[in-house]
Amino acid sequence: PSLVGAVKKDWASPNSIALSWQQPEETTLPIIDYEVKYYEKEQEQLSYSSTRTRAPSVIVSGLKPATWYVFSVRTRTAGGYSSYSPKYEYQTTGD
Repeated sequence: PSLVGAVKKDWASPNSIALSWQQPEETTLPIIDYEVKYYEKEQEQLSYSSTRTRAPSVIVSGLKPATWYVFSVRTRTAGGYSSYSPKYEYQTTGD
């Protein structure tokens, strides 16, 4: 499966970050959905969360204010998962 394009932050609030990305241009199999993996930058070894979306965008909520998060995205097709995109770091806003 193909990698997604650059993951960009559309907006941020104290508890949410909205992300979007370019769909892969050439896919041999249709994309079923995207998996967005994210974690607090300081907590990489401790835990991470993930969410799925069918659209090439997502709003990740339940985040902490004024905190840096690391995001990466991969596609899922009938053939399996792609590799994760490069990591992108974005910060929620303060209170």
